[in-house]
Amino acid sequence: MKPVAPLRRSLRKARRDQRQRGAVLIELAIVLPLLLLLSLATIEFARAINAYKVVVNQVRQAARHLATKTPGSGHGEAACIVRYGLPNCSGTAIMSGLVTATVVVQDASNAQSTHRAQLTSTGSSGVAVNLVTVTASGVRYQLLTGGFLSGIFGNTTTITFSPISSTMRQTL
Repeated sequence: MKPVAPLRRSLRKARRDQRQRGAVLIELAIVLPLLLLLSLATIEFARAINAYKVVVNQVRQAARHLATKTPGSGHGEAACIVRYGLPNCSGTAIMSGLVTATVVVQDASNAQSTHRAQLTSTGSSGVAVNLVTVTASGVRYQLLTGGFLSGIFGNTTTITFSPISSTMRQTL
């Protein structure tokens, strides 16, 4: 009769393990959608930051290009650099949201009070330089999971970045 007691204990343990497996399955069913949502949101956020960084780099590149030009020249080239990465507007757009973006260039020819002959320091020891500013506004980023997450985070499938600008010294 002694061998029956270990058998009963093992049967009770097997039943308890089956109940535990059921509880683990229910916990997984509750937690898995939250983990997937968090993962998708993290990926989408990382993509948006990368797209913003691309736009910042393109605006900076356009300002750097204009810094080598004389005031009033190269404004169209700057817009092409922001949108296509090349001064002649050839090829495909770097990002779909850049095609419709507004690119504004300010230099000594069209913003004389703020960009012409600005002193680099206060007093008479400062050197006068011209400034050039390139601003991209209305840049739209298309969400990858826009349709899926639109009901959760508002009814939007795009993010519009705030205006991005870069100012550099320009040749006199």
